[in-house]
Amino acid sequence: MSDLSSLLQTWLLPGATFALACGTVGLAWYTRKMAQSTEKALEQNARLVEETHELVESNKILIQNEDRHHQENLRPLCIFHYNNFNGNYNTFLSAVDISNILAISVKSNILNVGNGLAKQVFIILRTVSPLNECKLVLDPLGANSHYSRDGGAGHMGFSFNLRREDYDAYSASHFLSHCDWVIYIEYRDIFGNAFHTAYVKDGTRLEIGFFDGPVPTLENDSFLTRFVSVLQLIRPTPQPAQ
Repeated sequence: MSDLSSLLQTWLLPGATFALACGTVGLAWYTRKMAQSTEKALEQNARLVEETHELVESNKILIQNEDRHHQENLRPLCIFHYNNFNGNYNTFLSAVDISNILAISVKSNILNVGNGLAKQVFIILRTVSPLNECKLVLDPLGANSHYSRDGGAGHMGFSFNLRREDYDAYSASHFLSHCDWVIYIEYRDIFGNAFHTAYVKDGTRLEIGFFDGPVPTLENDSFLTRFVSVLQLIRPTPQPAQ
């Protein structure tokens, strides 16, 4: 028995201990490899998530650009279309006294030169003194189509009836030259986006502009504000006597 015990102590126990140590080392190595593999897999997943997010955002931008391009391709553009226009507003507007009405006529058709349907079409006339506006509501206007209305006096056009009592300072013949005014065409595309074209009195001529968005409110109209500023420079406020 002593020889057997000695044998166990000499060979078997150290061998078992060594084997256990080797197993522990192997298990630690395996655990480390598994941890590294898991960490690598997590990094790959994180990179995949990031790439997927970038792809989604790129697709969103692509869709937005395509949608914007599609909307731009179907954008309407409404303008006044007149014959023999020489840039002077007298060939564009006329004013006539009718009883207690001052009738202002735009001697023109409206033409949609854009590629899309124009909806919710308005013509808006605004004056500075007095601060006032009149609005005409028109039917939708298809692409490359025109809209005309009998403006009287043998021409096609659109008429605004202003209350004569509001414009006592102006005769019909002097309204166009003495009253500051702006005329807008406002319209929307089939997507609901608003646009407007502005015809602004500039001396004896017309200044024409094209803008995105609806016509500004009467109180925030920059063209009218500009007119008021010019009037204040021409007609300074009287100073009290010293």
